[in-house]
Formats: sequence, structure tokens, C-alpha cells
Amino acid sequence: MKSIFRKGASLAIVGGTLLSSLVIGTLQVLALTQEQILQKLAPVLVFTINNESGQTLIREVRNQQQNSTAKVAGIFLSQKDAQAFLEKIKTENPQLANSMQVVPRSLAEIYQLEEANKNKPEALNFAYVPTQQQLDSALTVLRQSGQNVNEFNGVPLFVLSAGPNKSYLAAQRGDQQIIPFFFSKEEIQAEAERIKKQQPDLASTLQIDVVPLEGVIDAWKNRKDEWLGRIELIPAKESRELLRSLLTEMQQNNQNRPASGNQAAPTRTPQQTQQQNNQSRPTNTPANNQQRK
Repeated sequence: MKSIFRKGASLAIVGGTLLSSLVIGTLQVLALTQEQILQKLAPVLVFTINNESGQTLIREVRNQQQNSTAKVAGIFLSQKDAQAFLEKIKTENPQLANSMQVVPRSLAEIYQLEEANKNKPEALNFAYVPTQQQLDSALTVLRQSGQNVNEFNGVPLFVLSAGPNKSYLAAQRGDQQIIPFFFSKEEIQAEAERIKKQQPDLASTLQIDVVPLEGVIDAWKNRKDEWLGRIELIPAKESRELLRSLLTEMQQNNQNRPASGNQAAPTRTPQQTQQQNNQSRPTNTPANNQQRK
């Protein structure tokens, strides 16, 4: 992936810290519309385990304290993790697993299902499963910041901050500034090293922060801060490569499909994702250094 923070560009410092405020306190007025949130989630691929009819594998989880049972669908951030889980099921229930496969889906689609289910009796719960590598990286980041933690609750997102107020770093995209939130600690670390060489004045205060994806989505839904709308999710390399492969396959299938007045429209999700990724590519236009509270 080309650097989000382009060579020669002045990097803006915007926003405040989300580390604590993302997960506490909400407002009743929506900060972003439902459509805006879906557009932000569309570029991210997640993976479910489905049967031949397209139904997602659901497990019943017993809550001993509440003496209740919840229906849970696993949403994997990694295709490899989803496949490994399916292989485990094959050893436990081969008959069930033989009709199952790992299916890539847009995070926007999962979000819509969550929203549709949340107020229903016996609603289906969605359990997000980040990679162990990124969970370990999240704990390392928190411990390096002085926090005594043993687990990270949620899907880790990594973001660069700098300056005396530890505000988030923004990149320029056309005439807009975006704040990239990475799913991969390794990729944002590489960006940090490039920035230190490009702008040595930021090196002494530049650091990597980590926040939960769930907290970002909650902030989009419930907080009014204008700068939250600048956040852009940067999928991990595995997800981006698979997306390119799916888009190529779709284009080839469309080219090979005979013309017909009844021809079905192609799936929207990859197309929406490609459009979102294209829009998120920053240009070489330098950003203006701003301090935004």
C-alpha cells in the first residue's frame, strides 16, 4: 500500500483523544447519518461461516449469571482465522461443517444486520473476532502508555497522534483532511517511521494510540464532534488483497456473461468498496497545519 501520509506533505494535527471518551457518554443527536456510517464501513471485509443456503453459523452461548442463552454469530476480521475455526468445527461436527464455507462480507452489511436485530426479542448477537496478533499489539501499545491491562475488549484500531495535546494526525485527500485508523499495527508502524524521517519536528511526540472499532462506530452514531467524520478505516493488507481479487473476478464474470435484458445486477458491496477506496486515496496537496479542539 502506498503511504497514506504522502512524502513532502505537511501533516495536520486535528481532533482530540478518543481513548477514554469513545466508550463513555453518549448524545441523543446522531453525528453521522446511517448512510454515512455505511459508506465508512463498506471498504472493510469481514468473514462469516455460512451454509449452502447463505445462513450464517450460529452458536448458543450460555450466560450462567443471567441464566439465559444467547445466539451468537462469529464475525472474523481475518479469513485465515475464519478458515481455522471452520477446520475445528469439522473435527467436532463433520456433517455440519461439510456444508459450510467461509464467506467474505462487507462490514457495512454486518452493521445493518446488527441495527436491525438489536431491539428484537432473542436478538442475534455478533461477536467480532480480531486476530490474536493485533490484540497482542493493542495490549503492547496500552502498556507502553503506562496502562496496566490484561485484555483488550473489542477490535483494535491504531491511529497516530503527535503534539503536546497528543492530537490525531491527518493526511490530505484532495481538499479534505482524513484521519486514518489502521486495522494493522505493523502498517501504521511503517507509516510512523516514514513520518519521522519526513518531519523530524514531529518525531519526539509521535506515538501510536489504539482504540476499539466498536467505540469509533458508537461515536459516529452518538457524538456531534465534526472531526469524527474525517476518520477513515484502513483495512489490513489481507483484506485489501482479497478485495482486489474479488473485484477482478467480478469484472471477468461480467465480461464473460452473455448480454440479456434480464441480466441480474452485480453485487453492490465490492463496487461500493472500490469507490470508497478510490475516494480515500490522498493526493500530493499539502495539508494545512491546524489545531482542532
